[in-house]
Amino acid sequence: MAATAWLTTRRSLRPVEAIRAQVADITDTTDLHRRVPVLVARHRIRALAETTNTTLNHLEEAAERQRRFVADASHELRSPLTALHAQREVALVHPAHRTDAVHDALTATHRLLRNLLDNAHRHATHHVTLTVTRRGPGWDISVHNDGTPLAPEDLERVFERFTRLDEARGRDTGGSGLGLAVARDIAQRHHGTLTAHTHHPDPGTTFTLHLPATHDAD
Repeated sequence: MAATAWLTTRRSLRPVEAIRAQVADITDTTDLHRRVPVLVARHRIRALAETTNTTLNHLEEAAERQRRFVADASHELRSPLTALHAQREVALVHPAHRTDAVHDALTATHRLLRNLLDNAHRHATHHVTLTVTRRGPGWDISVHNDGTPLAPEDLERVFERFTRLDEARGRDTGGSGLGLAVARDIAQRHHGTLTAHTHHPDPGTTFTLHLPATHDAD
C-alpha cells in the first residue's frame, strides 16, 4: 500500500513539477512570452496551469509598461535638457556661433510652451487660454485650463519628476510624468520661473512662465 501510494503521489505531482520547472526556466531567461502547457485532464492541475499563465500575462504586460515608461523617461531627460546644455557650451566656447546657439535655445523654450499647452489640453474641460503680458524687465506667459483645479498641496508637487496625480492617471495614458518637470528645468536654465496657481477669474489651473528680457530685447 505504501509503494502504491508513493507511485500514485509521484505520478500526480509530475505535472506540477513540470509546471514548476517551466516557470523557473521562463523567469531565468526573462522570456515572458512563453506559457506553461495546459493539460486537458486533471481539473486541478489544469486550473493551476491556467492561473500560472494568467500571472505570466500580467507580468508580461507590466514589463512592457515598464519598458515604455523607461523609453519615454529617457527621451524626456535627454531632450531638450542635454541639447540645451550643449548649446550653452557652444555659445560660451565659440562666440561667433552665439546667435545660432541662442536660436536653438529659443527652440527649446518653444518645447517648454508646447509641454504646457499639451498639459493644459489634457486637463481642460472646454477651453485653454494663452496670455502674454509684460512684467518688469521680462515677460509672463500664462496657460490656463478650465479643468478641475489643482489642490493647494499639488501646486508644487506637480513639477516633481514622475509625478502623475490621480486625475492624470485616469485621463492620460501616454504621459511619463516628466513634461512639467522638464518645462520647469528649461525655464530655470533660462533664468526664468514656472509656477502653478489657481488665482484666475475662471475656474481651473494656470501655469505661468516668467522669462527675463535679454539684453537685445529692448
